Amino acid sequence: MKKLFLLLSVLFIVSCSKDPIIYTLTTSANPTDGGTVNPSSAQFNESETVDLTATPATEYIFKNWSGDASGTSSSSSVVMNSDKSVVANFIKKKYTVTVDIEGEGDVSQIVIKAGTSTDYYSGTILELTANPKAEWVFSRWEGDLTGTDNPVEITIDKAKSITAVFIKKKYPLTIKKEGEGTVFEKVIKQGAPILFNSGTIVELTAIPKDDWEFKEWKGATSDLNGTENPKEITIDKAKEITAVFVRIQYALITEIEGEGTITQKVIKAGTSTDYNSGTIVELTANPKAEWEFKEWKGDLTGTENPKEITIDKAKTVKAVFVKKQYPLTIEIEGEGAVAEKIIKAGVATDYNSGTVVELTAAGKTNWVFKEWKGDLTGTENPKEI
Repeated sequence: MKKLFLLLSVLFIVSCSKDPIIYTLTTSANPTDGGTVNPSSAQFNESETVDLTATPATEYIFKNWSGDASGTSSSSSVVMNSDKSVVANFIKKKYTVTVDIEGEGDVSQIVIKAGTSTDYYSGTILELTANPKAEWVFSRWEGDLTGTDNPVEITIDKAKSITAVFIKKKYPLTIKKEGEGTVFEKVIKQGAPILFNSGTIVELTAIPKDDWEFKEWKGATSDLNGTENPKEITIDKAKEITAVFVRIQYALITEIEGEGTITQKVIKAGTSTDYNSGTIVELTANPKAEWEFKEWKGDLTGTENPKEITIDKAKTVKAVFVKKQYPLTIEIEGEGAVAEKIIKAGVATDYNSGTVVELTAAGKTNWVFKEWKGDLTGTENPKEI
Protein backbone atom coordinates (compact mmCIF):
# COMPACT_ATOMS: atom_id res chain seq x y z
CA MET A 1 0.00 0.00 0.00
CA LYS A 2 2.83 2.24 0.95
CA LYS A 3 4.63 1.54 -2.35
CA LEU A 4 1.49 2.28 -4.27
CA PHE A 5 1.19 5.64 -2.54
CA LEU A 6 4.76 6.59 -3.44
CA LEU A 7 4.24 5.67 -7.09
CA LEU A 8 1.10 7.73 -7.33
CA SER A 9 2.86 10.70 -5.69
CA VAL A 10 5.67 10.61 -8.29
CA LEU A 11 3.21 10.42 -11.13
CA PHE A 12 1.35 13.37 -9.73
CA ILE A 13 4.46 15.48 -9.43
CA VAL A 14 5.53 14.61 -12.94
CA SER A 15 2.10 15.30 -14.37
CA CYS A 16 2.01 18.70 -12.64
CA SER A 17 5.48 20.02 -14.06
CA LYS A 18 5.42 22.47 -17.23
CA ASP A 19 7.15 22.05 -20.62
CA PRO A 20 9.96 24.72 -21.23
CA ILE A 21 8.86 27.85 -23.25
CA ILE A 22 10.68 28.41 -26.57
CA TYR A 23 10.77 31.69 -28.54
CA THR A 24 11.92 32.35 -32.12
CA LEU A 25 14.52 35.03 -32.98
CA THR A 26 14.36 36.20 -36.61
CA THR A 27 17.37 38.18 -37.89
CA SER A 28 17.92 39.82 -41.28
CA ALA A 29 20.16 42.32 -43.09
CA ASN A 30 18.97 45.43 -44.94
CA PRO A 31 19.93 45.42 -47.77
CA THR A 32 20.41 41.70 -48.02
CA ASP A 33 23.89 42.11 -49.59
CA GLY A 34 24.88 44.74 -47.07
CA GLY A 35 26.22 42.28 -44.49
CA THR A 36 25.35 39.43 -42.13
CA VAL A 37 23.84 39.05 -38.64
CA ASN A 38 25.07 36.56 -36.07
CA PRO A 39 23.30 34.56 -34.90
CA SER A 40 21.08 33.86 -37.79
CA SER A 41 17.41 33.14 -37.14
CA ALA A 42 16.98 30.51 -34.39
CA GLN A 43 14.90 29.47 -31.33
CA PHE A 44 15.84 30.27 -27.77
CA ASN A 45 14.47 29.49 -24.28
CA GLU A 46 12.37 32.05 -22.53
CA SER A 47 14.39 34.77 -20.76
CA GLU A 48 17.56 33.78 -22.52
CA THR A 49 19.81 36.74 -23.54
CA VAL A 50 21.06 36.53 -27.11
CA ASP A 51 24.11 38.57 -28.20
CA LEU A 52 23.84 40.06 -31.70
CA THR A 53 26.69 40.98 -34.02
CA ALA A 54 26.31 42.81 -37.38
CA THR A 55 29.13 42.34 -39.88
CA PRO A 56 29.07 44.64 -42.96
CA ALA A 57 30.02 43.36 -46.39
CA THR A 58 32.80 44.97 -48.43
CA GLU A 59 32.02 48.62 -49.36
CA TYR A 60 29.22 48.71 -46.70
CA ILE A 61 29.14 50.07 -43.15
CA PHE A 62 26.74 49.21 -40.32
CA LYS A 63 24.20 51.94 -39.71
CA ASN A 64 21.84 50.78 -36.90
CA TRP A 65 19.48 48.13 -35.54
CA SER A 66 15.76 48.23 -36.05
CA GLY A 67 12.89 46.00 -34.98
CA ASP A 68 13.33 44.51 -31.49
CA ALA A 69 16.90 45.79 -31.18
CA SER A 70 18.19 49.34 -31.27
CA GLY A 71 21.41 51.32 -31.26
CA THR A 72 24.20 52.14 -33.69
CA SER A 73 26.83 49.77 -32.34
CA SER A 74 27.40 46.70 -34.44
CA SER A 75 27.01 44.63 -31.22
CA SER A 76 23.71 44.41 -29.37
CA SER A 77 21.53 41.91 -27.47
CA VAL A 78 17.93 40.94 -26.94
CA VAL A 79 16.18 39.09 -24.06
CA MET A 80 13.95 36.33 -25.38
CA ASN A 81 10.73 37.01 -23.53
CA SER A 82 8.78 36.73 -26.74
CA ASP A 83 9.36 36.06 -30.41
CA LYS A 84 11.74 38.66 -31.62
CA SER A 85 12.57 40.17 -35.04
CA VAL A 86 15.79 42.09 -35.47
CA VAL A 87 17.06 43.95 -38.59
CA ALA A 88 20.68 45.06 -39.07
CA ASN A 89 20.73 48.08 -41.38
CA PHE A 90 23.77 48.66 -43.57
CA ILE A 91 24.59 51.53 -45.95
CA LYS A 92 27.09 51.89 -48.78
CA LYS A 93 30.35 53.59 -47.95
CA LYS A 94 30.58 57.18 -49.27
CA TYR A 95 33.64 58.75 -50.83
CA THR A 96 34.49 62.33 -51.72
CA VAL A 97 35.33 63.18 -55.31
CA THR A 98 37.45 66.33 -55.44
CA VAL A 99 37.64 67.98 -58.84
CA ASP A 100 40.28 70.66 -59.37
CA ILE A 101 40.56 72.95 -62.37
CA GLU A 102 43.80 73.95 -64.07
CA GLY A 103 43.21 76.64 -66.65
CA GLU A 104 39.72 77.98 -67.31
CA GLY A 105 36.65 75.76 -67.55
CA ASP A 106 34.45 73.55 -65.40
CA VAL A 107 33.59 69.87 -64.96
CA SER A 108 30.01 68.62 -65.03
CA GLN A 109 29.18 65.39 -63.18
CA ILE A 110 26.46 62.96 -64.20
CA VAL A 111 25.68 60.00 -61.94
CA ILE A 112 25.41 56.93 -64.14
CA LYS A 113 24.59 54.55 -61.30
CA ALA A 114 23.56 55.30 -57.69
CA GLY A 115 24.69 57.98 -55.30
CA THR A 116 24.13 61.74 -55.30
CA SER A 117 25.81 64.96 -54.26
CA THR A 118 29.53 65.56 -53.78
CA ASP A 119 30.00 62.49 -51.58
CA TYR A 120 29.22 59.38 -53.55
CA TYR A 121 28.29 55.88 -52.45
CA SER A 122 30.91 53.26 -53.14
CA GLY A 123 30.28 51.73 -56.53
CA THR A 124 28.75 54.91 -57.95
CA ILE A 125 29.71 55.45 -61.57
CA LEU A 126 30.23 59.08 -62.52
CA GLU A 127 30.46 60.58 -65.97
CA LEU A 128 32.73 63.64 -65.93
CA THR A 129 32.65 66.17 -68.75
CA ALA A 130 35.27 68.89 -69.00
CA ASN A 131 33.79 72.11 -70.37
CA PRO A 132 36.42 74.66 -71.43
CA LYS A 133 35.66 78.36 -71.37
CA ALA A 134 35.89 80.46 -74.51
CA GLU A 135 39.39 80.39 -76.07
CA TRP A 136 40.40 77.42 -73.89
CA VAL A 137 40.56 73.70 -74.81
CA PHE A 138 40.50 70.57 -72.66
CA SER A 139 43.94 68.98 -72.52
CA ARG A 140 43.85 65.98 -70.14
CA TRP A 141 42.83 64.52 -66.79
CA GLU A 142 45.31 64.23 -63.93
CA GLY A 143 45.24 62.58 -60.50
CA ASP A 144 42.95 59.56 -59.99
CA LEU A 145 41.78 59.93 -63.57
CA THR A 146 44.15 60.10 -66.52
CA GLY A 147 43.89 60.30 -70.27
CA THR A 148 42.20 62.64 -72.71
CA ASP A 149 38.76 61.00 -73.12
CA ASN A 150 36.02 63.55 -72.60
CA PRO A 151 33.46 62.78 -71.28
CA VAL A 152 34.83 59.85 -69.24
CA GLU A 153 33.37 57.52 -66.58
CA ILE A 154 34.91 56.82 -63.19
CA THR A 155 33.85 54.27 -60.53
CA ILE A 156 33.90 55.54 -56.97
CA ASP A 157 35.59 52.92 -54.76
CA LYS A 158 37.58 55.33 -52.58
CA ALA A 159 38.01 59.07 -52.06
CA LYS A 160 39.30 60.48 -55.33
CA SER A 161 40.98 63.67 -56.45
CA ILE A 162 40.82 64.65 -60.11
CA THR A 163 42.22 67.63 -62.00
CA ALA A 164 40.84 68.77 -65.34
CA VAL A 165 43.60 70.52 -67.25
CA PHE A 166 42.56 73.24 -69.69
CA ILE A 167 45.02 75.13 -71.90
CA LYS A 168 44.67 78.26 -73.95
CA LYS A 169 43.90 77.77 -77.61
CA LYS A 170 46.98 78.46 -79.73
CA TYR A 171 47.00 80.20 -83.09
CA PRO A 172 49.77 80.86 -85.59
CA LEU A 173 50.73 84.43 -86.41
CA THR A 174 52.12 84.54 -89.95
CA ILE A 175 54.21 87.59 -90.81
CA LYS A 176 54.88 88.34 -94.48
CA LYS A 177 56.95 91.14 -95.96
CA GLU A 178 56.65 93.23 -99.09
CA GLY A 179 59.86 95.07 -99.81
CA GLU A 180 62.94 94.87 -97.62
CA GLY A 181 62.85 94.97 -93.82
CA THR A 182 62.07 92.90 -90.75
CA VAL A 183 59.17 92.65 -88.30
CA PHE A 184 60.04 92.41 -84.61
CA GLU A 185 57.50 90.62 -82.42
CA LYS A 186 57.22 91.66 -78.79
CA VAL A 187 54.80 89.67 -76.60
CA ILE A 188 52.91 92.14 -74.43
CA LYS A 189 50.85 89.53 -72.54
CA GLN A 190 51.62 85.80 -72.24
CA GLY A 191 52.02 83.30 -75.07
CA ALA A 192 55.17 82.42 -77.01
CA PRO A 193 56.52 82.97 -80.56
CA ILE A 194 55.20 81.15 -83.63
CA LEU A 195 52.13 79.69 -81.88
CA PHE A 196 50.49 82.11 -79.50
CA ASN A 197 47.99 81.38 -76.75
CA SER A 198 44.56 82.79 -77.50
CA GLY A 199 44.31 86.23 -76.02
CA THR A 200 48.03 86.93 -76.37
CA ILE A 201 48.75 90.56 -77.24
CA VAL A 202 51.70 90.94 -79.59
CA GLU A 203 53.38 94.24 -80.44
CA LEU A 204 54.68 94.22 -84.00
CA THR A 205 57.41 96.64 -85.05
CA ALA A 206 58.29 96.96 -88.72
CA ILE A 207 61.99 97.74 -89.18
CA PRO A 208 62.93 98.77 -92.74
CA LYS A 209 66.37 98.13 -94.20
CA ASP A 210 68.59 100.97 -95.36
CA ASP A 211 66.96 103.05 -98.10
CA TRP A 212 63.57 101.48 -97.35
CA GLU A 213 60.69 102.77 -95.26
CA PHE A 214 57.63 101.16 -93.69
CA LYS A 215 54.47 101.93 -95.62
CA GLU A 216 51.57 99.95 -94.10
CA TRP A 217 50.21 96.73 -92.59
CA LYS A 218 48.07 94.44 -94.71
CA GLY A 219 45.84 91.60 -93.61
CA ALA A 220 42.26 90.40 -93.49
CA THR A 221 39.66 92.94 -92.41
CA SER A 222 39.81 91.75 -88.81
CA ASP A 223 43.58 91.23 -88.72
CA LEU A 224 45.93 94.20 -88.89
CA ASN A 225 45.76 97.23 -91.16
CA GLY A 226 46.91 100.84 -91.12
CA THR A 227 50.22 102.66 -90.87
CA GLU A 228 50.75 102.78 -87.08
CA ASN A 229 54.16 101.35 -86.19
CA PRO A 230 54.68 99.67 -83.77
CA LYS A 231 51.17 98.29 -83.41
CA GLU A 232 49.58 95.74 -81.09
CA ILE A 233 47.48 92.78 -82.24
CA THR A 234 45.39 90.39 -80.13
CA ILE A 235 45.62 86.73 -81.12
CA ASP A 236 42.12 85.27 -81.07
CA LYS A 237 42.42 83.17 -84.23
CA ALA A 238 45.04 82.27 -86.82
CA LYS A 239 46.24 85.53 -88.35
CA GLU A 240 48.33 86.50 -91.35
CA ILE A 241 49.94 89.91 -91.46
CA THR A 242 51.97 91.56 -94.23
CA ALA A 243 54.36 94.40 -93.52
CA VAL A 244 54.74 96.55 -96.62
CA PHE A 245 58.07 98.31 -97.12
CA VAL A 246 58.76 100.66 -100.01
CA ARG A 247 61.91 102.29 -101.26
CA ILE A 248 62.50 105.73 -99.83
CA GLN A 249 61.83 108.24 -102.61
CA TYR A 250 63.77 111.45 -103.11
CA ALA A 251 63.08 114.38 -105.39
CA LEU A 252 65.57 115.12 -108.14
CA ILE A 253 65.19 118.80 -108.93
CA THR A 254 66.73 119.99 -112.20
CA GLU A 255 67.34 123.61 -113.01
CA ILE A 256 68.37 125.32 -116.23
CA GLU A 257 70.80 128.17 -116.62
CA GLY A 258 70.74 129.36 -120.15
CA GLU A 259 68.55 127.66 -122.71
CA GLY A 260 68.21 123.93 -123.06
CA THR A 261 66.59 120.88 -121.48
CA ILE A 262 67.68 117.96 -119.32
CA THR A 263 66.73 114.42 -120.26
CA GLN A 264 66.47 111.92 -117.38
CA LYS A 265 67.08 108.27 -118.08
CA VAL A 266 66.66 105.78 -115.26
CA ILE A 267 69.55 103.35 -115.30
CA LYS A 268 68.40 101.30 -112.29
CA ALA A 269 65.05 101.28 -110.46
CA GLY A 270 62.68 104.11 -109.67
CA THR A 271 60.32 106.03 -111.91
CA SER A 272 58.89 109.54 -112.34
CA THR A 273 60.15 112.74 -110.74
CA ASP A 274 60.57 111.22 -107.30
CA TYR A 275 63.04 108.36 -107.34
CA ASN A 276 63.46 105.38 -105.06
CA SER A 277 66.58 105.52 -102.97
CA GLY A 278 69.41 103.85 -104.85
CA THR A 279 68.02 104.76 -108.25
CA ILE A 280 70.71 105.66 -110.76
CA VAL A 281 69.65 108.39 -113.18
CA GLU A 282 71.51 109.40 -116.32
CA LEU A 283 71.16 113.09 -116.97
CA THR A 284 71.70 114.49 -120.45
CA ALA A 285 71.93 118.23 -121.00
CA ASN A 286 70.31 119.21 -124.30
CA PRO A 287 71.11 122.80 -125.35
CA LYS A 288 68.73 124.68 -127.56
CA ALA A 289 69.79 125.97 -130.97
CA GLU A 290 72.75 128.38 -130.73
CA TRP A 291 73.38 127.28 -127.11
CA GLU A 292 75.89 124.78 -125.78
CA PHE A 293 76.26 122.86 -122.52
CA LYS A 294 78.91 124.27 -120.23
CA GLU A 295 78.80 122.42 -116.87
CA TRP A 296 76.80 120.85 -114.05
CA LYS A 297 76.26 122.63 -110.74
CA GLY A 298 74.72 121.68 -107.39
CA ASP A 299 74.73 117.98 -106.43
CA LEU A 300 76.35 117.13 -109.73
CA THR A 301 79.52 118.81 -111.00
CA GLY A 302 81.81 118.61 -113.97
CA THR A 303 81.38 118.91 -117.72
CA GLU A 304 80.74 115.26 -118.61
CA ASN A 305 77.52 114.93 -120.61
CA PRO A 306 75.57 112.71 -120.21
CA LYS A 307 76.41 111.90 -116.59
CA GLU A 308 74.98 109.46 -114.04
CA ILE A 309 73.81 110.37 -110.51
CA THR A 310 72.78 108.03 -107.69
CA ILE A 311 69.70 109.11 -105.73
CA ASP A 312 70.41 108.60 -102.03
CA LYS A 313 68.81 111.81 -100.82
CA ALA A 314 66.87 114.71 -102.29
CA LYS A 315 69.13 116.29 -104.90
CA THR A 316 69.22 119.47 -106.95
CA VAL A 317 71.16 119.61 -110.19
CA LYS A 318 71.65 122.61 -112.46
CA ALA A 319 72.63 122.37 -116.11
CA VAL A 320 74.46 125.46 -117.27
CA PHE A 321 74.09 126.38 -120.92
CA VAL A 322 75.90 129.25 -122.61
CA LYS A 323 75.39 130.94 -125.97
CA LYS A 324 77.60 129.76 -128.73
CA GLN A 325 80.20 132.40 -129.59
CA TYR A 326 81.40 133.32 -133.06
CA PRO A 327 84.14 135.68 -134.20
CA LEU A 328 83.15 138.74 -136.19
CA THR A 329 86.08 139.63 -138.46
CA ILE A 330 86.05 143.08 -139.98
CA GLU A 331 88.28 143.70 -142.98
CA ILE A 332 88.88 147.07 -144.58
CA GLU A 333 89.14 147.68 -148.28
CA GLY A 334 90.34 151.18 -148.94
CA GLU A 335 90.89 153.49 -146.04
CA GLY A 336 88.43 153.91 -143.29
CA ALA A 337 87.20 152.28 -140.08
CA VAL A 338 84.20 150.21 -138.97
CA ALA A 339 82.66 151.02 -135.61
CA GLU A 340 80.95 148.13 -133.86
CA LYS A 341 77.95 148.90 -131.75
CA ILE A 342 76.24 146.01 -129.90
CA ILE A 343 72.55 146.41 -130.23
CA LYS A 344 71.67 143.36 -128.15
CA ALA A 345 73.81 141.22 -125.81
CA GLY A 346 77.25 139.87 -126.34
CA VAL A 347 80.55 141.49 -125.59
CA ALA A 348 84.14 141.59 -126.88
CA THR A 349 85.37 140.36 -130.21
CA ASP A 350 83.66 137.03 -129.99
CA TYR A 351 79.95 137.44 -129.73
CA ASN A 352 77.35 135.20 -128.27
CA SER A 353 75.19 133.59 -130.87
CA GLY A 354 72.24 135.87 -131.50
CA THR A 355 74.09 139.07 -130.63
CA VAL A 356 72.97 141.89 -132.90
CA VAL A 357 75.81 144.20 -133.87
CA GLU A 358 75.40 147.53 -135.70
CA LEU A 359 78.27 148.21 -138.00
CA THR A 360 79.00 151.74 -139.16
CA ALA A 361 81.56 152.28 -141.89
CA ALA A 362 83.37 155.61 -141.60
CA GLY A 363 85.75 156.54 -144.48
CA LYS A 364 88.86 158.48 -143.84
CA THR A 365 89.47 161.86 -145.42
CA ASN A 366 88.98 161.71 -149.15
CA TRP A 367 87.37 158.27 -148.81
CA VAL A 368 83.72 157.29 -148.92
CA PHE A 369 81.92 154.06 -147.95
CA LYS A 370 80.89 152.09 -150.98
CA GLU A 371 79.43 148.77 -149.87
CA TRP A 372 79.55 145.74 -147.57
CA LYS A 373 80.99 142.40 -148.69
CA GLY A 374 81.24 138.97 -147.17
CA ASP A 375 78.63 137.89 -144.60
CA LEU A 376 77.09 141.35 -144.91
CA THR A 377 76.18 142.91 -148.25
CA GLY A 378 74.54 146.01 -149.46
CA THR A 379 75.24 149.75 -149.19
CA GLU A 380 73.19 150.52 -146.08
CA ASN A 381 75.32 152.28 -143.49
CA PRO A 382 75.13 151.73 -140.60
CA LYS A 383 73.79 148.18 -140.81
CA GLU A 384 72.98 145.49 -138.24
CA ILE A 385 74.33 141.93 -138.34
